[in-house]
Amino acid sequence: MLTSLRWTIGTPTQLCLAENIGTVTIAETSLTLSTQVKSLGAIFDPKLTFDSHVSAIHKASNYHIWALRHICRVLIFHLRSITSLTH
Repeated sequence: MLTSLRWTIGTPTQLCLAENIGTVTIAETSLTLSTQVKSLGAIFDPKLTFDSHVSAIHKASNYHIWALRHICRVLIFHLRSITSLTH
C-alpha cells in the first residue's frame, strides 16, 4: 500500500481556507480529507505532536500484553499437565 505525506504550504489565510475543505471530488468520486497520515507505521498529524501515534502504540501494546498473559496461563497449565504425566 502506498502512502504519501504531503505538506500544505501557503499564507496563514490560505491555510485557514484549506482547513475548511472537507471533501475533494476527483473523476466523479468524492474523497474525504484526513487530518492524519500513516507512513511507515508512524502516524503524523498537522502539528507533529505524535499524540495519535503514541495512543495507537499504547493500544497495540496493551492488546499484546493481554494476549501474552492469556498464552502464559495456557502454557503453564499445559506444562503442569505434561510434567505430571512424566513423573
